[in-house]
Amino acid sequence: MKSSIAIFSLLSLAGSFVEAVPAPQGGPISGIDTSPKAYIKNGTVTGRYSPEWNQDFFLGVPYAKPPTGDRRFRPPQFITEKQHIQAKQTGNWCYGYRGDQWEYPQSEDCLTLNIVRPSGVNYNIKKLPVAVFIHGGGFLIGSAHDQRYNMTFLVKQSVDEGHPIIGIGINYRLGGLGWIASRQVAGTQNLNLGLKDQRVALHWIQENIRAFGGDPNKVTLFGASAGALSIGLHQLAYNGRNDGLFHQVMLLSGAPTFFGTPGFPETGQARYDYIITQTGCLDATDSLECLRHVPIETLNAAINSTSGQYTAPTIDGNFITGLPSEGLKRGRFVKVPTVMAGTTDEGAGYARMLTKYDTEAQLRTWLQATTLFKPNMLDTLLSHYDSSTSIPDAANFTPPYPNDQGTINHGLQYHRMAAILGDLWFIAGKRNYAQKLASFGVPVWSVRSRVVPNGYADWSGSVHTTDVNFIFNNLEAPGYDIGGTGVRVVQNPMDIGGPKEAEFKQLADFASKSFVRFFAKGDPAHGRAPGEVHWVKYKHGGASKANQIVWDIGPGGVYIEQDNFRQAGIQHIIDHFLQGSF
Repeated sequence: MKSSIAIFSLLSLAGSFVEAVPAPQGGPISGIDTSPKAYIKNGTVTGRYSPEWNQDFFLGVPYAKPPTGDRRFRPPQFITEKQHIQAKQTGNWCYGYRGDQWEYPQSEDCLTLNIVRPSGVNYNIKKLPVAVFIHGGGFLIGSAHDQRYNMTFLVKQSVDEGHPIIGIGINYRLGGLGWIASRQVAGTQNLNLGLKDQRVALHWIQENIRAFGGDPNKVTLFGASAGALSIGLHQLAYNGRNDGLFHQVMLLSGAPTFFGTPGFPETGQARYDYIITQTGCLDATDSLECLRHVPIETLNAAINSTSGQYTAPTIDGNFITGLPSEGLKRGRFVKVPTVMAGTTDEGAGYARMLTKYDTEAQLRTWLQATTLFKPNMLDTLLSHYDSSTSIPDAANFTPPYPNDQGTINHGLQYHRMAAILGDLWFIAGKRNYAQKLASFGVPVWSVRSRVVPNGYADWSGSVHTTDVNFIFNNLEAPGYDIGGTGVRVVQNPMDIGGPKEAEFKQLADFASKSFVRFFAKGDPAHGRAPGEVHWVKYKHGGASKANQIVWDIGPGGVYIEQDNFRQAGIQHIIDHFLQGSF
């Protein structure tokens, strides 16, 4: 078995001609630089060859000028100077505001991307499809450098499948540094900076990916959670203007009709006022300009607090012209082949983070405080999600309710709350987006992952983004977050060395191969092996069809179902919640 530790340690360190010269068998020749090089529009990028994986790594490649000093709280600026970049280690994570990344080097100078490609291909003859990953983390945390998003394994799988691809991950600004909003910021170009970072990275890829052997006309965006929401917003950006930056998309546990009430610049006013008060900029003539010169340690202390945290994009009238639901209704989005994926028990992890609720009255109070539902709408919602509603399904955990540990730890309303919250935040948005895309003739494939990774309690189920390691074929990842706590407590999700290892590996092989086929051929079922379940498009067979593939191990395994579970409740959410949300 190849060791993933070497790759992980490397990844956790702080019209073009392509040159790819892997080290010869027996090691490099003395005095000859065998490092892979790419000659981009304004310079040279020198990477590192991995003989273990027969891949070239170009890590920590800057795609924009550092957003520091006077460039802080401004849109990303293209690099115009000639550069000779040593891209052999990843460098900094963007400042994040939860425990996921505090162990890593963080900086404002973080607008970089990682590129992983198979070595030994004649890139001047054959340009490869490109898969670009946008990480999630609630716009507060995350990085392309995260070990869970290591592209090495997916690129290897693509070579083994006979459809080699290039994998890219991008970093963007987080929290207040990326999403600051207020009346003072309204009317400027300084809203939604994180989205604009992503957009500039996509322009950089279009301009330069040929130098790495990639095909700029075959770029797929894929992302998880906030990354999936970002992709949806890129499809809707500028009233659906198609800038040719991507040609397919894959959204994992997220959609542009996501959760949360509409965000306008003034929505962030209280946070902005808190930040300028804490940093001494309250009385400045131009408070945003003042913030540009505050020491980053002082600024981060204000941002990294409950009162100063920004966690969502803003309707700015330009990039995000209005409510995403309105753009979808009118067909104002980039229409490209799409895969929608999610987990069965999306809300179970987040429901654990809430106050322990034992009564329906407590549940109703929470919903009144966090949604725009009117009382009669709440009555209908709670009738659809009555006391028998459970996520995970009550048949899937023991001991039974109310003696299971989830109920004991998190209250008598926990499993009901998990269903409501998961549908509000994730599942209704996924279904709504799939339906809208299909209604405009867009090819759509849908996935529901119900596999519970090793180490998760059965009363917790397949929580948010537990499908990611299967998609990346990342069998030895250090673990996932559980319930968004930022503490990685599942160290062996694929049960390596355990009794379920073979089943988990088989599912990861199927999932990652399917997505490689989508990246390379535009169809996850292309060239499937005999006996593999056939991916069927969402509306294949008629408008009433809602086909989706289900992933699991054990009895049942992988199969096709109709996406119509909790139909009445989810439709109520689509009709009365998602119409006014992200």
